[in-house]
Amino acid sequence: MISFRAAPGRLVPDGFVHSGGVGTTEGGFLNLHEPGTVRAFLDAAMARGWDAKDPSAKETKETKEMDGWTLFDTVARRRSAGTPRSER
Repeated sequence: MISFRAAPGRLVPDGFVHSGGVGTTEGGFLNLHEPGTVRAFLDAAMARGWDAKDPSAKETKETKEMDGWTLFDTVARRRSAGTPRSER
């Protein structure tokens, strides 16, 4: 699971930001409901070594959590550049 926790400088759904919105006060913003955005986060996580087929991820009943903010800048750059998914 990729999550986005509230913190100073981080924008998350809170009544002012819509339900799929995450961003930074520095100007980056992504809509998780927009087609391709969640896939871009999945691709970035896999590029960092996350493996959905890793049996150790299924050995526990606890969901492993990844901090989405560690992937945010990479995904925001790719999404704003309009890089085709095949080149990401």
